[in-house]
Order: sequence, then C-alpha cells, then structure tokens
Amino acid sequence: MSGSFLVCAGLLCSLSQEPAADLQQPSAMAAPEVLPYSTMLEWLHDYRWMIMEPRKGEGVESQTLILDPGAIQRIELEGPGAVSHLWLSSQEGKIRIYVDGADQPTLNWDLVAFAEHGMPQYLPNPLALPLGLGWDVHLPLPFASSMAVEFEAPAHLGMKVQLDVRDFGEGVVFDSVSEASLLKDLAQIERVAEIIRTGERPPSQVKPDPFKVGATRTQEVNPETGVSGEFFWFFRGKGMVRWLEITFIHKEGPAPVEEMLRGLKLRLEHHVEKPLQHGKVLLEVPLGDLFGSSLGANPFQSYAVGLDAQTGTFHLRLPIPFEDGMRLVITSDFPEYARLGARIGLDVYEEDADLPPLRLHAGWMRARETGSPKGATLRIDGPAHIAGYTLASTSPSLQPMAQTGAFAFADFWTSPAPGAYQHVTRRDGPLGYGHNSMVRTFGLDAPSSADGLSFHPGVVFPEADGPTDYSAFAWFYALEDTKYSMSTQYPLEQRMPPELPKAKFLIAEGAMEAEEAPGVSLSEGSAIEVKTVIDTSQRWSRLQFTHFQPSKASDMIVFPFALNQSGKYAIHAQLAKGEAYGQCELLVDGRAVGMVFSGEGEGLTPSGELEITTMRMMARNDHSLALRSLDGKAIGIDYFRIVPVKPKSEGAQDSK
Repeated sequence: MSGSFLVCAGLLCSLSQEPAADLQQPSAMAAPEVLPYSTMLEWLHDYRWMIMEPRKGEGVESQTLILDPGAIQRIELEGPGAVSHLWLSSQEGKIRIYVDGADQPTLNWDLVAFAEHGMPQYLPNPLALPLGLGWDVHLPLPFASSMAVEFEAPAHLGMKVQLDVRDFGEGVVFDSVSEASLLKDLAQIERVAEIIRTGERPPSQVKPDPFKVGATRTQEVNPETGVSGEFFWFFRGKGMVRWLEITFIHKEGPAPVEEMLRGLKLRLEHHVEKPLQHGKVLLEVPLGDLFGSSLGANPFQSYAVGLDAQTGTFHLRLPIPFEDGMRLVITSDFPEYARLGARIGLDVYEEDADLPPLRLHAGWMRARETGSPKGATLRIDGPAHIAGYTLASTSPSLQPMAQTGAFAFADFWTSPAPGAYQHVTRRDGPLGYGHNSMVRTFGLDAPSSADGLSFHPGVVFPEADGPTDYSAFAWFYALEDTKYSMSTQYPLEQRMPPELPKAKFLIAEGAMEAEEAPGVSLSEGSAIEVKTVIDTSQRWSRLQFTHFQPSKASDMIVFPFALNQSGKYAIHAQLAKGEAYGQCELLVDGRAVGMVFSGEGEGLTPSGELEITTMRMMARNDHSLALRSLDGKAIGIDYFRIVPVKPKSEGAQDSK
C-alpha cells in the first residue's frame, strides 16, 4: 500500500502525495562504487546517506598539530580519502595542499590575504568561515593517492590545527581535488552553501505540510475516548520524516523555559498499526536537547538542528525512516498544558520498497565528575554514524575547561557565536565557571564504523572547586536493535538544569557583556581580543572584557541590540583604564552622544559604571552602540546596560 495518514493529538488528517520515490535516488541515499564530487557536496546537508550501513573500513581519523610561532609542519595522508574538516586556531596562518605527490601546491591559502581581499569563490560561507579566533573549513578535499597538508603559523603567534580525514570504505573511488575541479563545480558548491546558510528545508513528497496545533500534559490515555495528555502524530505504512519543526504557542507555559525543555520529552515509537497503539521505542529524550538547546533556549544557526531566535521555532533536519507505522509523541511531566504547534516534511514509499537498515537514535545522560568525564563516552554496537553531539556543563570553578578532541575549537572561541557545524551556544564564563554548552554537528566528518564505535568529546573538567555537573546528548544512526550507552531514562528532578553556582566575582545584572555580544562588527584593519582577569578583587564583570585595537583614529567597534518597547532609556557602560588605552566617544544608532571617555591610567583597572546618556528610543531590533577611537589607541569594553527610565509618576507610585 502506498500512501500515509497522520494523526495529530487525536485528529486524523489525510494528506495528498506525489508518486513514491525510488529509494536509490537521489545519490544521497547510498555510496556508489564511483563517488562523484557532487555527491560528497550533497552529503554535507542531506543526511539520508547516514541510514545506509557503513562500508568495511569506512570512518574518520582526526589529527592534531600544535605549531610554535613561525613554525611549518606537515600532515602526510595516504589515499584514497578526503579531508572532510579543517580547523585552525588562528586567522593568520598559511595552508599549502599537495595532492597525489605534486611538487607545487595544488591549493595555496594565505588567510591574511583572504581577510584583505576576500576568499576564493569555491570557499563560500559557511563551508569556510572565521570561527571565533580561528578559521574553519568543511569543503570536501578528496585525494585518490596521497595528500600532504602543510601549515605555517604566523611569526608572532602559535597555532593549533585539527584535521579530519574520511575513508569512504573499501571499493569506493573518486577523483582528486584541484583548483580547476573546484571552479568547475562552483555552481553546486555555492548552492550547497546557500542551502546550509539559509536553512532551506529538505524537499518532501507529501503536500501540504500543515501546521498542527496541540497540547501535552501529564495524563494517562483513556481507552474509551482515546483522549490523552500526549501530543502525537501517527504515520501509517513506510516512509521517512525529512524534517520536523516545533513552536511553543502558549502565552504562559507550565514552567520556566529552562525547566520546560527538560520536562517535555520526544519519543519515537516504531511498528505501530493504530494511532493509540504503543510501539517499539527507539528514541526518548528531553525535547530541548533533541534540538540542540541545552541549559535553556539557546538560539543558534545550524542546518541539522537549531532554534530560530526570530520565530522561536525549533528544527530538526535529520531524516527519520520508518516502516510498519510510527508514532512521534511529545510527553510532559507537568500537570498544566504546554501548547505547541508542529510541522513536518514527509516522504512515503511503496510497501515493497527496500528501506535502508539504520534508524535515528538519540541518547542523553547526566553526571557529576572532575577531569575527563567517563560518562560522556558514547559507545554503539554494530554499524553506526554519529550525526552530532552536545555537551553542557555547570561548574563553580575559575579554572579552565580544556577541550582537546571534537570540541577543541571551543578553547579559542570565548563567546557564543554561530558556525555552520560547530557552536558554543552558551558561555557564562570566565573560564570553566557557570553554564556552558557547545554543539558539534557533523557532515562528512561524521564518526562512522561498520562494526561499532566509541566517541568521547575530549573535554577535561577542572579539578579545583569540586565536580562539574554536566549532560551529554548524541544523535546517531544505528540498527533498530543496537545496544548503546547513554540510554538511561532519568526522572524529572534529575533532568532539570542545575542552578548557577554562586559567583565569587562581579556579574553586572542585566548587562550586555561585550565579550558575549553577538553580531559585533569592526572597522577594517582593526582587531579584538577577549582578556581574562583572574584577580577577583577587581570589579570586572565576569572577570572578562573585550580589548579593541583600532588601526587608526576613527576606527569603530559596533554592538547591535534590540528593544522590545519604545521609551526612555539610560545607557550605562564599564570600560577599561590603563597605559594601553586612549580616548573614545560613544555613538547610539550612528550618532555621537557627546561624551568623550579617556581610558588613560596606570596598570589595568575597570572604570566603574559610567552613565553615558539618557535618550528616547523606538522598539526596533536594529539599534546599535558603537565606540569610536579618537586617537588610534586601544579601547577596553567590559559591558553595557540599557535601562528603561520609569516616568516620575510611576516611580512615585512604586515608592509608596
């Protein structure tokens, strides 16, 4: 039988469909013996290749280098294979790539020249982009015989390098990369970058994809009426959910957002023939973590999973194959309703179609440890691909939290900023203190194995000040009956996010921390650096501040911000004083407010909170605060506070 019906919260919906797809098309479904470069590119965003069993020998090997200033080192690789991910801790290094024994570089990249003149067309954002203080590349670089990748650190700065190489398994052949081949495939490279950058949904057969509204709360199923506290969709027959989006639509939820995202769970039940029948559970995890949002609703831009800050919509674009029916269920541990809406993209298949064997699984765990956390290791029996991994931690320690493996980029990324596949989604700081969460979604650098694999994030928690409370989450594809770690179910109280440890330093209430502000822009030629101050007696908020180094007088650093309400606001700031700092002025929405600040002083001290100006501003999401250098010297910015000024009558009433 071809065709599918969906049930959402007890409502039966018949959907029209286009003809069922041939499961071997498009090329994303399987690795052919001859692998075109176009297919490698497709696999960067179309995860259907992960439902295929890995070939013998298929997998990813990671190599790491640490270079002294000015040093040159090489990584020698034997083919066939493909560099699937390349990360540098600096944006000033050089990379020379020699393919199949070439005497001269096949690709010659100078990152300083890229910053000045732009990157080559075949390196579009986000397949190549600055990431924090470093540089990140996910463009596949295949080689048939061999590859040597030579790295040169800038003369004044050491550099860390991480390189991931994919082996596509026995019997798979492909052409080697060259600059000419990349330019030949430029149209598809740019198209893939556009899909990932804009978050374009994967195409799906069933039309339309209606927005279903429902609710969930703690309540058992009534067998007579079929009424349940669950929000669910029922999928009949055989098919694949290509994408899923969920939006909360209540005015007031049953709990604070941080608690609600852990109190609600999403469950996938397979082999289900009737809407109210329970099936085989392959996945049951906290709802927020499934979408990559740990320790609160943390918006971030990722193709596979994420949260749109503008719409409040969570998305999952990892394919969910099923046969013999499936239920997608959202449950709640709260007695009051959580109201939400959901939308899916669905493909349906003929009953005699061959569905590839791997299924989407997910695991979540929580523990308290110091050092390298043993509980964070994900072990999977049998064939498997890991699509992504999230680590969230809460620590009282002012010692650093080191990342040496898949999350090495986080050591050189001190603020929560978006990337295509790698993300620091929350960082309280300084160092290991407070709530921190990071996400790594994989493309061709996905860990894979035909006979079981083990993955550890490579994080090392501080030993001082007590254990770190942490949770880990993984998305992966494996056989239906596979055994894996991180499969324990936790009661509600153990899923709840921990409280923020009491700080032994200043945290400016309601402040926009300069080192964490998203979307900061600089004048060309200028630079920023986040500095950490360990002396807790100094009144630096979160013991960190942003050091802005202009290239000349008149250079600016600009911080965007939004206001939800129009009104009168007082703008406060704390800046840095010391030998390195000079004079600057503040601009609001591009206009100088008249105050000139002198950062000249001895040593290094915070200025104390300054009241810059009071002014009326409209409710808009495109406001800006800027600091403009008047003498070409550095500017140190700790934080801004934008505080609404109450009318006198309201203030008088409040004081009674």
